[in-house]
Amino acid sequence: MECARPKRRCSHISAQTPLLLGLPTSAQQLYLLSNMRGWAAASVALAVLCGVHAEVVLEALQRDDTCADSGDCDLSLAQLRGLQESVPSQEAEVALETKAGRATAAADSAEVKRLRIVNGCHSKPMWIAHAIGAGSGPDQNVKILPGQFHDFPTPSHLSATRFWPKMGCDDSGHNCAIGSSGGPGQICQFNPITGQEDYKNCAPPVDTKFEASFGENGAPCNPKTPGGVEMKGCDYVDISLVDGWTLPVKLDIQGDCRTATDQKVNVLDCEGLSLGLCPAAERLTAAGIFADLHAINPKTHKVAGCYSPCSKLLDTKWSNKERPAGRRPEESEVSPYCCPTPPQTPESCRAGPITGTSFLKTVHEKCPGVYGYAYDDGMGLMRCSSATHYTVTYYCPADIPA
Repeated sequence: MECARPKRRCSHISAQTPLLLGLPTSAQQLYLLSNMRGWAAASVALAVLCGVHAEVVLEALQRDDTCADSGDCDLSLAQLRGLQESVPSQEAEVALETKAGRATAAADSAEVKRLRIVNGCHSKPMWIAHAIGAGSGPDQNVKILPGQFHDFPTPSHLSATRFWPKMGCDDSGHNCAIGSSGGPGQICQFNPITGQEDYKNCAPPVDTKFEASFGENGAPCNPKTPGGVEMKGCDYVDISLVDGWTLPVKLDIQGDCRTATDQKVNVLDCEGLSLGLCPAAERLTAAGIFADLHAINPKTHKVAGCYSPCSKLLDTKWSNKERPAGRRPEESEVSPYCCPTPPQTPESCRAGPITGTSFLKTVHEKCPGVYGYAYDDGMGLMRCSSATHYTVTYYCPADIPA
C-alpha cells in the first residue's frame, strides 16, 4: 500500500480505494463507513491505515481551513505520516473507529441546517435578512432566485433569531422596495455623513418574520420529565405578525411541534395573507382615531407593508401621520395595543381593544396559529424537538416590486 501521494482533492478519495488496495475486510468496512460520513473521517481512516495517529491527523485537518471549506487538502498523507510514528497494528482499527466517530460527530454538529427558506415567488428574486440577538451570522442578505431555497445553519443554542424577506433590492440586497427595515448589516440604518446609527431612512419594521430559538441538537425535549431536566433539546418557534406583515408565508414542519395546549402542529399557512387585506380605516378606540394601516413606500409610492395597530401608533418613518411626536408605548392611548408590562398585564392585554381590531381578525383568519399581538402566546409560540426541520416559504406580494 502506497501512502505517500501528492496534494489532492478530498472528493477524489473513493469508497473503492480499500478494495483496490487489498485492505483487510474489517478495515474495508470501517473505511467505507468513514468515507460515507465525511471528508474528515475519511482522511483519518486513510491516515490510520497508513500508520499515523488519528488524533494528530484530525488536529492537522482541523487546522487546514482550505480543505474544510473547499475540499482542497493542503497536507498529503506523506506529510501527515511524518507527524508521528506508526500506530501499532492491533490499535489501528480501534483508533480508526473512535477518532473517525468523533470527527463525524463534530462535523455533523457544525453542519446542522434545520431551517430552509424558499422563494415561493416565481417571478422575482428575494433576499433574506436575519438577526441573531443584536448580531447576525454569515448568511446575511442571501439572494434566493425564484423557486429556489437556502438552508441556514442551526447550531445548538442558537437563540433569539429572526428572519425576514426583502424584495425589489439592488444587487447587494440593500435599498429594497420591501423589507429594508434595518438590523445587523443593513445600510439603511447608518447615516453616511455622521457615521452614526439613524433608522429614519429605513422602512417601518412591519416585516413578516420567522422567529426561533434553537435548542441543543440531539438532546431531548420532554416537558413531562420532572424537574425540567430534559428540556435542553427544545426549540421555540413562531411566525410573528406582531409588528405587521409584508409577504404571505407558509411554515411546513417536519418533526414534533406543540402549542402551549399540547396540540401538534404540522403547518402554519398564511398564503392567503395579502396587503390588499390590510385595514384602511382601523378604529383604534383607546387612541380616539381611525387609522389607515397601509405602509406606503415614499420612493415607489406603493404599499410595501401593513402596520399593526401598535406600530402605527409608534413608528416615525415614512411620514406616519398618526404618530404624534414623543408618543410612548406606556401611554394610555397606546398601551392597550402594544401591551408593555407595566402598565399592562397579559390578562388586561387579552381583554383590551387589540382583540377587537380588524387587523387581528385578519391575522387569525388568514394565519391561524400565528402571533398577532404581544400576548398572543396561546396561539403563536410552539415548542419543538431538536430533530425538527422547518421550511419557510415566502410568496409574492399582491403588487410585485420591480
